[in-house]
Amino acid sequence: MSDSSGGGGPVGRTDAPGPTAAPVAPTAPGGHADGTGHIAERPGPGRQDVRTSARLWHGLTALVGITGLVVQLVLSARGGSAFASDNAAVRVLRYFSYFTIQSNILVAVTAVQLTLRPDRDGPLWRVLRLTALVCITTTGIVYTTVLAGIVELHGAGLLADRLLHYAVPFLAVLGWVLFGPRPRVERATPVKILAFPVLWAAYTLVHGAVTDWYPYPFTDVGEHGYVTVVRNIVLVGVLIVLLGTAFRFGDRALPVVPDRRRRPR
Repeated sequence: MSDSSGGGGPVGRTDAPGPTAAPVAPTAPGGHADGTGHIAERPGPGRQDVRTSARLWHGLTALVGITGLVVQLVLSARGGSAFASDNAAVRVLRYFSYFTIQSNILVAVTAVQLTLRPDRDGPLWRVLRLTALVCITTTGIVYTTVLAGIVELHGAGLLADRLLHYAVPFLAVLGWVLFGPRPRVERATPVKILAFPVLWAAYTLVHGAVTDWYPYPFTDVGEHGYVTVVRNIVLVGVLIVLLGTAFRFGDRALPVVPDRRRRPR
């Protein structure tokens, strides 16, 4: 065919090169190219699984702790030997006077928070988290080395004992090793957590002076006198300081978890 001007050239003839495909950038493992040729990061395998595992672990820790606390509270309200009193309110007050109970409450609270948000953070929360870890570790160490076997336990009492003194310390510390969150311990944090044991010791001595009841044999002023009891409390305080220092070192030495850069979108 000819064009309308009568020339004999073919219609549509051109010397310009035809369109060519844009070069495709090679993709890295775990990535894919977007429409501009850039590599878009694809969430790596297992990132969501790690956060799910963290939630499950912290949830289990909270469940075990709450179960132990509830069982022991029921036993206390009924009036076990350690809580002997005709007044139910006094028995419940004695229940909450134990360092074991308070440290387990701290663990349960922080574990529930981590179940909801595994990367939880904040200035006050950092102190609360380290306080829970150090105090529950102290509970496990002091109980197994000093207090275990003093009272013969059976049934529900034995169950509560195993949960509060063995299972929760194990779950809390191992959960911190595996899932953190880290880093969460600043230089001043191990000092700030001393407020809790100091307040507990002061309360124990004042409450004991008023009621003549002490939660642990090594805090019994009537049996040992103030000098020995204060020495015992100071030794526990030294242990708390050492544990706080150890957790701070681990907070820096162990891997960062969970990694915010790997947080699923």
